[in-house]
Amino acid sequence: MTLWFPLFSLAGLGVLALGIWLQRRTRAFLRRARAARGRYVGTSTQTTIDGAQATSYGAIEFRTEAGQTVRFSGRVGTPFEGRKVGREVDVLYDPASPEEAVVRSFVELWFPALIMITAGVGMALAPFVLWLILGPPR
Repeated sequence: MTLWFPLFSLAGLGVLALGIWLQRRTRAFLRRARAARGRYVGTSTQTTIDGAQATSYGAIEFRTEAGQTVRFSGRVGTPFEGRKVGREVDVLYDPASPEEAVVRSFVELWFPALIMITAGVGMALAPFVLWLILGPPR
């Protein structure tokens, strides 16, 4: 077996471990989180280094149980976030750090962990699958 087979599998296990850590972090956040109703109040735009592509992130405001008004940017951006201004959305926040809020959606909560776990399993198993299909490397 060539050297890249075990190295690729080892890298995959690292990516898998990162995905599991993200999933556990999300679960811990959900145990502490409080729900609130928020509203899109604007957007913040980030442009790629070469200026070729701009992505907008929704700016969302909500009020905590303690009455504090908090404004944060969504984690997932699209070129069309401006169309959401005025729309209400469910928000989850940690009372200890409300500025770390997230929009209550599958994509914002679970997508990063799902991508890392899927990629990690794929990377870890790919060399073994190739070995089964193509035979041992020469």
